[in-house]
Amino acid sequence: MGIFSRAFWGAFWGRFAAFIFFAFISALGFSAPLWAARVVSWWTANPAHATVIGLQIAGAAVGFVSLILMLAPPVWRVIRPRKFKLRFDPAQDIDAAVQQFNAATGQPLPNRATFVHVNVEAQGSNVTTCAGAVTCLERLDEKEAVVSRLDGTRQLIWAPREVGQVQQIVAPGLPQDLDLFRINEGTNRIDILTVSHPQSWADFFDQPGLYRVTVSAYGGEMSENIKIRLSWRGKWNDFDISVEPTASYLCGLAVCV
Repeated sequence: MGIFSRAFWGAFWGRFAAFIFFAFISALGFSAPLWAARVVSWWTANPAHATVIGLQIAGAAVGFVSLILMLAPPVWRVIRPRKFKLRFDPAQDIDAAVQQFNAATGQPLPNRATFVHVNVEAQGSNVTTCAGAVTCLERLDEKEAVVSRLDGTRQLIWAPREVGQVQQIVAPGLPQDLDLFRINEGTNRIDILTVSHPQSWADFFDQPGLYRVTVSAYGGEMSENIKIRLSWRGKWNDFDISVEPTASYLCGLAVCV
């Protein structure tokens, strides 16, 4: 319920409020011929005709700009529809208590791990050479202010990880998973599963706390972002994960669960 409500209220109502605001300003601007003379008469009994005309023209201009801003997101979606979407569902994208094996001998290891993925699904047609990457790591305090941050672009590998693919064809109705990180039972340590990351990335999750990871998927000359919030309490199976809404009204790139 928490994930759904945060995404719904953050994305839907944010866009809806902006739509209503621009609709009101647009209506107010286009109705300037009805109220301009009355408003000017509050300051002077005989308003100059040029003043009234200027106010009407300014109102119409504001109304026109507001109308464009109000209609921009749906028009943009028609002109440039989304190629794919990123999603995260704790019920599907967390693999808990996974048995691990020695890569050389194939023998099972004594420790298990929890894997976390990000789901990528094509919209309408195949997305060729689709790839994913982590672009930002953040640690937050109790008030959710950023106390530590690492920026960069480090590629992710498509599941299953042992295949080692960093590019994938994503087809409609056949979603694919990007491996994001794992938490090992034996070490109680979070391992970010990006390719060739520096030691600072490996050590970023060295303490329990609240983290935010920005994931970007790109393909078909388009990209989508999703922010994953991780509240980790220091054990391999003791954490909460949710999606932080990344709604943008003006460009219409809302990503919600």
